Amino acid sequence: ATNQSVVVQLNNIAKKHSGTKAASNAQFLAASEFFDQGKYTEAAAAFTLYLGMTSGGPLAAAAQFGLAASQDALGQKEKAQKGYEQIITQHVNAPEALQARVALAKLLLANPTPEGTDKARALLLAASQESQSARIPGFWGREAQRMLAPLQAEGEEGDNSEKEKSQKAEEKKSAVEPSSE
Repeated sequence: ATNQSVVVQLNNIAKKHSGTKAASNAQFLAASEFFDQGKYTEAAAAFTLYLGMTSGGPLAAAAQFGLAASQDALGQKEKAQKGYEQIITQHVNAPEALQARVALAKLLLANPTPEGTDKARALLLAASQESQSARIPGFWGREAQRMLAPLQAEGEEGDNSEKEKSQKAEEKKSAVEPSSE
């Protein structure tokens, strides 16, 4: 069976058995398959449909993460950020909360602001500690530690505030610029 026919089969199961657990599971799997194929618009729609079919359940956090990751991949950064934050607050003990912390930190660091960088550092620290407590080892914990290392080094360079750092950068610029006489 090709990947396309897998999605078609899953959609058929969802339609045939509407309102059943089989239908919602098939919908989740179809959404995941779309995501794996890089069809993020279809994945986002399918995850949204799944979340509308269920009220919680064991796959709710995974579906919310899939939706946020699809939005992230589509460049819908504000929606993705809200989605990741929702997972962190609603599914505190789910593995997806750790994944959401790392993904949200990546989003915040993509367009860094002092406030965003501080929030990213806190998210990564929490993810790293959660991973080290052996509750959720593996890729996401290593990724959190990898991303956290330069942020911790940045934070330890003498406790200069972000304002002081940017003022020093401005002073360096203005010291260099006047030599264009």
